[in-house]
Amino acid sequence: HYQQAVQGYHWLTTFRPDEPLPHYNLGLSLWALGRLDEAERSFRRGLSLNYQPSTPVQGALAQVVQGRPFQGTPP
Repeated sequence: HYQQAVQGYHWLTTFRPDEPLPHYNLGLSLWALGRLDEAERSFRRGLSLNYQPSTPVQGALAQVVQGRPFQGTPP
């Protein structure tokens, strides 16, 4: 399911690059697949677009940077 989510969110980020939510959701899906570097980039992109509220993105980004595995629910 996460691989399908990655494909969908990647399409959304290409189609609507200035929307922060797809970047956050893409980051979560990539994180769940263990693709931490890509997840970090997605979270950072979402934050750069002023994702609100920024707290969940910041929490997820901190965990990805620390190399923590995805636990099934966003922080």
